[in-house]
Amino acid sequence: MKIVYLLIIFCTFSFSNEKYIEQRNVLYTQNLVNLEEKLAKEYERYLLTNFKIPTMSDLVNDKFLGTNFSDKNLMGEQIDFKDAKNLKLKFGISRKAEDYMVEIYKRDLYRDRTSVYMDGTNTSIDLSKSYVEIILKDEKAKTIHSILKDGYIIRKNCQGTNKTNVFCSINKHSIRWYFNDSSWIEYNKKLFTKGNITIKNVGKTNSKLNNLKVGVFVFEENGSKYIKLANNQIMKVE
Repeated sequence: MKIVYLLIIFCTFSFSNEKYIEQRNVLYTQNLVNLEEKLAKEYERYLLTNFKIPTMSDLVNDKFLGTNFSDKNLMGEQIDFKDAKNLKLKFGISRKAEDYMVEIYKRDLYRDRTSVYMDGTNTSIDLSKSYVEIILKDEKAKTIHSILKDGYIIRKNCQGTNKTNVFCSINKHSIRWYFNDSSWIEYNKKLFTKGNITIKNVGKTNSKLNNLKVGVFVFEENGSKYIKLANNQIMKVE
């Protein structure tokens, strides 16, 4: 009878311990997802504020993630970018993990600003091909990222500087591309090439106009109005 009693106690303890470990692992995983979500949010805010693609050191400060932000990860390498330019974070699970932990980690149900791409299986993950994608929510941020990804520079303030082949933030809603000091195109930050633009001079050969969506209006600074047609044609509207 005593042996049976001890077995019951042992089994109860083992079960309780397993449940504790499972609950702890779930919390670890959820916390990792939350940290990646926070990093994605501050990445976007940095784009909108500084017009540059950030590094981790750019974000771990009082203005963004906070100085107490911890990049420690009990389930793998430290939290970091895999490819910041292409909106990729490192895949967070590189050590052996329970199947349910991987399922929680990669499920979009728990994510809003990130999405997991995993190559392989839960027990055999190809870390060289797996990553967490940052999903930009703000249309202005998408425009800024697209410009930076293409290798262009965006200046926050262009007053008193040489404005040649550079983008400049004009105000909260507008951004300009300067061919030079006296020639420019002004875009809406949200719509960019999909929206109406203002231009200094249309000219006969303007490669930037070729990138506009068919049907948008081109307003010249002098008051003339044009429309973008197919085959890269610009027609004046009377």
